Amino acid sequence: KKLVKGIDLNAQFIAEAQGKDTGVSEPEFEKVFLRTLRERGARYDAILFTSVLHEFYTYGGGMAAVLKGIADAYRILEPGGRIIIRDMILSEDSKEENEDATTILQKIHSNETLQSYRKDFEQEHGSINSLYRATHFLLKYFYTDNWKRECFEHYVPVTNEDYESIAELLDAKIIHNEPYCLPFLKEKWRVDFNFDDNELAQ
Repeated sequence: KKLVKGIDLNAQFIAEAQGKDTGVSEPEFEKVFLRTLRERGARYDAILFTSVLHEFYTYGGGMAAVLKGIADAYRILEPGGRIIIRDMILSEDSKEENEDATTILQKIHSNETLQSYRKDFEQEHGSINSLYRATHFLLKYFYTDNWKRECFEHYVPVTNEDYESIAELLDAKIIHNEPYCLPFLKEKWRVDFNFDDNELAQ
């Protein structure tokens, strides 16, 4: 019998998960640290970090928290097991100045409706002057109901190159890396910023 276990540090999220039909036979949910699972001697075939490692970074103490989380997960894998990371991840080269991104940056800066959100973002994360910061802003500007918290969070702190370095440190191997953009985001950006296909491709 295979155990499917979900963990979180928020008791409310655990309670909500326990009340949902997950489509999995007898899933288990627990408020617990990965380190505690490791101390118990737990072993798993696969561990999924689903849109959470950027929160390890923001609330857990930076890159050290990300490394620790992945290292703890790696240590409780069965031989041949897999860690699957689904998060908002950019490449280091997106931080460089890029002439092709000029119109993207101009369209973001000229959107008067979002001016106050852009200013909040730039105060927290720096000027929107690269594809890296532009994408970071584009991933969060519409979370207005919880803006104060969302603005503060660093959505893209760990780059592809950082993950490669972490894998090397752990003597692990990256076997699949697939960058993609959710279709609903592309459509939202097309409407809100009038981005064309060329700009969206970036």
